[in-house]
Amino acid sequence: MGGDRADLNPINDKRETKDDRGIGSFLFWTFLVAVTYILSTGPAAWISRKFDNSQATSVLGTIYAPAASLLLDTPLRPFGVWYLGKWIDLFPVI
Repeated sequence: MGGDRADLNPINDKRETKDDRGIGSFLFWTFLVAVTYILSTGPAAWISRKFDNSQATSVLGTIYAPAASLLLDTPLRPFGVWYLGKWIDLFPVI
């Protein structure tokens, strides 16, 4: 019976809930950071074109190459062309 009472302890219930929230929270924040990174390619491309600094363009190109590849070299291409086209003129580039 002692073990039964320990299992009903509200502290144990909170720990299980906290662990569940921890995993859900981690997944939520990971997803949010990934989406923010991918969507920030538009402003980064605009900044790169606006200031025409070769060093800044090189750094931004290196940082955003994976996101640009995801947007332009996968089935997400129609969305990527539409989205990046809102920020910069893509037609001379692609």
